[in-house]
Amino acid sequence: MDNAVARSLPARLAAGLIAVLVVGCENDAAQGDASLSDAAAAETVVNAPVVTPPCDQCGTITAIRELTRKGDASGLGAATGAVIGGVIGRSVANKRKDVVTVVGAIGGGVAGHEIEKHIKSETYYEIEVRMEDDRTQMLYADALYGLSPGIEVEVVGEVVRVRAGT
Repeated sequence: MDNAVARSLPARLAAGLIAVLVVGCENDAAQGDASLSDAAAAETVVNAPVVTPPCDQCGTITAIRELTRKGDASGLGAATGAVIGGVIGRSVANKRKDVVTVVGAIGGGVAGHEIEKHIKSETYYEIEVRMEDDRTQMLYADALYGLSPGIEVEVVGEVVRVRAGT
C-alpha cells in the first residue's frame, strides 16, 4: 500500500466516523422533537373526556322485588286432606257422625289442596332496570346471582349481564 494512502486512511476513517456520529445525533434530535410532540399529543388525548356512545341495551337496576308463584296442585293434597279430615271428623263427633265426617272431609280437602299449592310454590324475582334512554324494563329471574339495585347491567333479550368495569 502507498505510504500517502496509508496515512490518509486513518484520517478518512476518523472523518467518516465523525460524519456518522453527527448524522446520528441530528436524527436523534429530530426524533426527540417528534417524541416530545407525540407525548404532548398523547397527553392531550389521555386528558380528553371519554365519550361513550349511547347503549340502548344498558341500564341500572333500580329495584328488585321477591315474588311467589303458587304451585300447581295435583289433587293428591286434596285427597289426603279429605281422608284425614273425614277421619278426624268421625272421631270427634258424638252425634250425626256421617254429617261431621262429610264436613271434616270437605274441610280437609280444601286445606290439603292449599297446603299442596304452598309446598309447590316458587320464589322468583322481578328486576326493574332503568335504561340509559330513560325507558324502564321489567325482567323476571328465578335467582339473583349477585344482582342488586345500583348495579349497571346490559339487557340482551331476557338475559341480564353485569356491565364490565362495574
